[in-house]
Amino acid sequence: MTRSGAPAPRARRSLLIPFAVAAFLITTACSALSGSQAQPQQAAPGPAQPGNLEKTELQVGVLPIVDLAAVQRAQSAGHFGAEGLDVTLVTIQGGAVAIPQLVSGDLDLSWTSWPSVILAQAQGIDDFRVLQPGYETAEKSFQLVTMPDSVVRTPQDLAGKRVATNTFNSITEIMARSAMQDAGVDPETVEFVELPFPDMIPGLQNDQIDAAILLEPFIALAKSRLDARSVLDVAAGPTAELPIAGVATTSRFAQENPNTLAAFERALGKAQYEMADRSVVEQTLPEYTTVEPEIVAQLTLGAWPTALAAPDLQRVSDLMLRFGVLTQEFDVAELLAPPG
Repeated sequence: MTRSGAPAPRARRSLLIPFAVAAFLITTACSALSGSQAQPQQAAPGPAQPGNLEKTELQVGVLPIVDLAAVQRAQSAGHFGAEGLDVTLVTIQGGAVAIPQLVSGDLDLSWTSWPSVILAQAQGIDDFRVLQPGYETAEKSFQLVTMPDSVVRTPQDLAGKRVATNTFNSITEIMARSAMQDAGVDPETVEFVELPFPDMIPGLQNDQIDAAILLEPFIALAKSRLDARSVLDVAAGPTAELPIAGVATTSRFAQENPNTLAAFERALGKAQYEMADRSVVEQTLPEYTTVEPEIVAQLTLGAWPTALAAPDLQRVSDLMLRFGVLTQEFDVAELLAPPG
């Protein structure tokens, strides 16, 4: 989708190759936060306040990705239970897939990328609300990598080259386009290729693509298995500390279940606070992913902020407009409106 005056549609094509790294079901972004580099977090949420819940049993959509460590921590550590919630984590195929399931009521809440819910709201599919906790990028959390012997040595070498993104118009592609522009590269000269994250490593190895936009654990895997080189930090400059994903629901659910939603946010907020401790993250990841312990220790992890400010989320919407994913300006304030 392009807006008036937007760049002309660019060349795209999909590559279909088998999952060579199928054991790793990580398919979206994470951001940089090592144990010694943990960024200050807000004070831990207050004590649980169970009672007066409109609904206690919740179906919550999740993905086996690094981003969801806080949701999984809230479940395994009993934070949801302490709030009187019986949460069932339902594995979904992706954040965009969750949108119709929220609308139908099959899911009460779901993890999703912010572009998915922003686009759905802008298109009038339904009225949505996003929860305050979420996930944001940081330095080196997304990297554009190439093979060690690739002719692509700098961002300027990307013109005319095939660059893999997990899906078109995703937060991955939007961030990459922004980073390229910031580096003086016209993203319209790049051929973006749609390829699932697990297929990008064999795609590089088999010369089916020239470069790949990777996140963890695929950054660590590509460097350890292929000696891949990073050509561009996609999570720097305009996309640094960019909120990329979190939990969403419909405004209808929020209005009908304000106490339940508040309880869920308190439990998740407590887990978000705990994510500042890298050891907690490393302990949590193997509980719901197949990432090997030796890889977990190498991952460039990220920030799980306990609050989401409208100006920060607006940055995502503005980038979507800038690169033609949205056709007109969209104010994210309505997504953050309180229930009722």
